[in-house]
Amino acid sequence: MAILPDGEHVVLICDRNHEKHCDRFVDEKNSAIDKNCRDVSETIVAGSMRYLCRYTMRGASSLGVFDAEIDGDKVTIWGPNGKRQYDKSGTWGSLATSNQALANNPATAQAKVGDAIAQTNLGVQYDQGSGVPVDHVEAAALYRQAAEQGYAVAQYFLGYDYFVGQGVPQDYKEAAAWYRKAAEQGDPHAQYNLGSLYYAGQGMTQDYTQAAIWVRKAADQNDAVAECSLGSFYEFGTGVPQSYAEAYFWLDIGAAVAKGADHDTCLKRRDDSASNLSPSDLSKEQERAAKWFAEHQAKPLQ
Repeated sequence: MAILPDGEHVVLICDRNHEKHCDRFVDEKNSAIDKNCRDVSETIVAGSMRYLCRYTMRGASSLGVFDAEIDGDKVTIWGPNGKRQYDKSGTWGSLATSNQALANNPATAQAKVGDAIAQTNLGVQYDQGSGVPVDHVEAAALYRQAAEQGYAVAQYFLGYDYFVGQGVPQDYKEAAAWYRKAAEQGDPHAQYNLGSLYYAGQGMTQDYTQAAIWVRKAADQNDAVAECSLGSFYEFGTGVPQSYAEAYFWLDIGAAVAKGADHDTCLKRRDDSASNLSPSDLSKEQERAAKWFAEHQAKPLQ
């Protein structure tokens, strides 16, 4: 995640996976915070591949109701629910034009000397038009520079760009190759998306067993969409032995944190699985899910 200037506001940008993390910190019910979440991707197979939340905190100098301390390229913010430190991106101070923002952006200079994180951050800015003009081709080029250095986040973004044909020609094989590189480093989004490609047979031979293996890796890291998908795999015996008990377990966990249409679908599938369990088996899986969820909520996916 990063904090970016937005005229007279400061914007905290979170991806789909950080949304819960940000909500707990910034307290979204606070009237001084404008929250706007949206998919910035197409819906693919079982879920969205890129998702951003923008928390706009009024007041560029004090971050509205928060106290902040800027130290080099880091920003420490004290909010109502605790303290967090974030990377600082963009131009701070008075509103600048796009060209001024680009020239003064610390990520620009760092990206030029090969800093993979800076290259990725700058690529995100080009993708979103945050302080610079929207340029998906430039964004993809920056992701590639960082990805070739082994940076998993950039590998994931580049894989996404190849999947949808954003800034590069659409190429499922290239998408799968870059997703795999990030997935093998433990990136849960890449793991889930690689599993989705195996499920659909896009860029590779269709393989439900491999789909389940990679989706399971993401689910084990508390990715809600992956948890719901894995539950459905168990419900129908897709790539795994059919088991209503395992289906209920994963669907119950996923339904607790999934949002929107994902939540509704996950909840329905969970209830369908529950209807096929005996009262004692259902109680056992409910206890198991409650224990697992409590343990993983204490260590949310970062």
